[in-house]
Amino acid sequence: KQEDVSNTGLTTLMGHSRVYPVGATVGAEYTTTTTDDDNDNDNDGGLTSVATLEFAFDTESFESKHSTTDNLLMLALPHHAQLLPSSQMITSQHEFDITFECIKGTM
Repeated sequence: KQEDVSNTGLTTLMGHSRVYPVGATVGAEYTTTTTDDDNDNDNDGGLTSVATLEFAFDTESFESKHSTTDNLLMLALPHHAQLLPSSQMITSQHEFDITFECIKGTM
């Protein structure tokens, strides 16, 4: 099935098409906090744990083999996208009007 590509999606893809990842640094942080609410029957003693992963990608450009600071465009599975900061997302159909379907839903 061929997707009908209008200017916003095509323009965004073309603008990011030269940049690709060549490596990454991954940072992880894990925190546990105590809450007053231990009535949720999960036997956690009122503890809440949060893991945060941060990926810093090294990129290169097809125009040159040198590192670049241009933005890397990435897709996220729907259940991962729910956890990403909204500032890192293209959420408007006016910004990107192409959809990709996967087994987990619309990307």
